[in-house]
Amino acid sequence: MLTNPAISPKQSPPLKRTPMESLKPVLERWSAIAPFAGQQVGDIGCGNGALLAYLAEEGAGICGVEPRAEAVDEAN
Repeated sequence: MLTNPAISPKQSPPLKRTPMESLKPVLERWSAIAPFAGQQVGDIGCGNGALLAYLAEEGAGICGVEPRAEAVDEAN
């Protein structure tokens, strides 16, 4: 769940879009200018790996590091 950092977590209403839904239009425009295919991408703190999965689908070589076990479990 995304929250507004200006509001405490107990008060913050959930946002309707996931981070990947918010990023996808930007990534698509970026890819049209500079394709991800053949690029090498590292992501430290990659969460559930959604961004890396998208980049891999676009042809990028990927490597992700995530210290939180629950995010790694979600990625698997």
